[in-house]
Amino acid sequence: MSLLALLSLPWYESMNVRLTTAPFSLLGIAIAIFLGFRNNASYARFLEARLLWGTLLINSRILLRQLHSVLPANAPELIRFSELLSAYAYALKHQLRGSDARADLQRLLPEAVFQQVINSPFRANRVLLCLGESLGQMRREGKLSDILFTELDKPLRKLETILGDVSGWIIRPSPLPIR
Repeated sequence: MSLLALLSLPWYESMNVRLTTAPFSLLGIAIAIFLGFRNNASYARFLEARLLWGTLLINSRILLRQLHSVLPANAPELIRFSELLSAYAYALKHQLRGSDARADLQRLLPEAVFQQVINSPFRANRVLLCLGESLGQMRREGKLSDILFTELDKPLRKLETILGDVSGWIIRPSPLPIR
């Protein structure tokens, strides 16, 4: 390319046309602003996802720690609740990626619950509903007091907020650099 430019230089000079660098500078600035915006938008999406995933992990740990302090370590309710929490994380991951969640959910959920979740169009939301039903059942059976039930519902509501926050990602395309 450089050789071609050198060979065509005498022809260009014979035409008496002068090009300045101003149009190229303006184009360069426009491209830099555009790429900078896309890069910032990509990083903002990455940072939001990282913060929401951290919030999901923290609230899952809070729920399990609080239940573990009330129920015996080998209580079937505690084991079922921890499996549901894991299933929620997997269902959310597969919902966001558009992948098949059957293998992960079948491994974690009892067959009846698995069928309910897999037949639901919003699987992560259905698992969240099962988590709430599980807490409600423990409350009705007298294993949780009203005060503890209210305290356990707070991190569960945060998990619901996370689901609402990430649901918009599916319909809003992400900027190209992070695809």
